[in-house]
Amino acid sequence: MSSLIVWLVIWVIVGLLVGSLASIVTKSAPPYGLLVDIIASVLSMVIVGLGDIYILPLIGIEGAVLTAAAILEPLFGVILVLWLLRVIKRRRDERPGELQA
Repeated sequence: MSSLIVWLVIWVIVGLLVGSLASIVTKSAPPYGLLVDIIASVLSMVIVGLGDIYILPLIGIEGAVLTAAAILEPLFGVILVLWLLRVIKRRRDERPGELQA
């Protein structure tokens, strides 16, 4: 149980960092604001990380490979989510004639 708490802390810290640095790396303003980038990053890290911690051992992945997967795979998930947010916003902005919610 204590290792799960450590993983949660790691995922939250990495999610905070990635979310806050995403606009610097992409050299663009956050499409829905910095807070949305940070929340999306933290949630993505935790959800994908929990999936890794519980699902990968069931298929026989353990040890150093599990540790690497529990760090890298959520990070790739966050990058994908942040990229999707930017694509969605760009596509919404390209349709000026339609009503936007």
